[in-house]
Amino acid sequence: RGRPNDRSGNQRGPGVEKPERHFGTRARGSQWGGVARRGAHNASIDNGAPRPEPEPLAPPSGRSEDKWERERQQPKKVRSKRANNSVPVLELDLKYVQHLPKAERDRFVRRVNQAGDHFLEERFGEVEQILKPLVKKYRRVAELHELYGLTLYRLGRWGDALEQLQIFTDSTGDLTQLPVMADCHRALGRLDLVRKLWDELRMAGPEASVITEGRIVMAGALADVGDIAGGIRLLEQGPVKVKRARDHHVRLWYALADLYERAGDHQRARRGFQRIEQVEPDFADVSGRLASLS
Repeated sequence: RGRPNDRSGNQRGPGVEKPERHFGTRARGSQWGGVARRGAHNASIDNGAPRPEPEPLAPPSGRSEDKWERERQQPKKVRSKRANNSVPVLELDLKYVQHLPKAERDRFVRRVNQAGDHFLEERFGEVEQILKPLVKKYRRVAELHELYGLTLYRLGRWGDALEQLQIFTDSTGDLTQLPVMADCHRALGRLDLVRKLWDELRMAGPEASVITEGRIVMAGALADVGDIAGGIRLLEQGPVKVKRARDHHVRLWYALADLYERAGDHQRARRGFQRIEQVEPDFADVSGRLASLS
């Protein structure tokens, strides 16, 4: 199953970015990010070779496996004021713009929140138009580089996305966008760099959702080069059997079911898609996949 191309001929990645880190729980992974956003090809992950070392089975204490957000202290954050409080809003650290005149600071916050609105509506061209000049003018605001990098990722501009996300990672020490960076390398055919980031993730032991996204990307990269059996092994080592399914669990199930189908194991593939349908009936193209396997 191929990876769809954008207009420039680049392959699209699985969409492992997590906008809910900015916009709240309404921006669910199955709706705004994760393997489901990009369809069946996202499950075509890793053929995965065995890991050189055992992977931590649980996130460090004090961190929720259900959240993918920064744990470090933030001096000050500003939320935009909106009439409709149900609309997710972007949280922005204003540490590096506090010295600006109030009018300029307010304009900055307003523009960033407009970019957030466009991102949630998948108007990524508009997001880029807003963020490109802001990133140049306010280089020290890490969140700008993060959101701009995710936008470029969604536009299929892998190299540019990597540059922005690397700035964010270097300036914050936050590893939560490593799966997105790995998927950019995957789209560029750099299996060695995908594996390098996957190893870094495993050694760091981040939240379960982060490492699961990294696992999916690594498995997809392996499957891209024909190692479907390895991808299945890698995914099977993840949190497949859970009592309470989170978004990242469902994405893992989808990836695994897709690889089962590609490997010709239609019985396991059907069971995997059925499991997803039971907890998330509208997830990606699960209904169609089941119909094709019946």
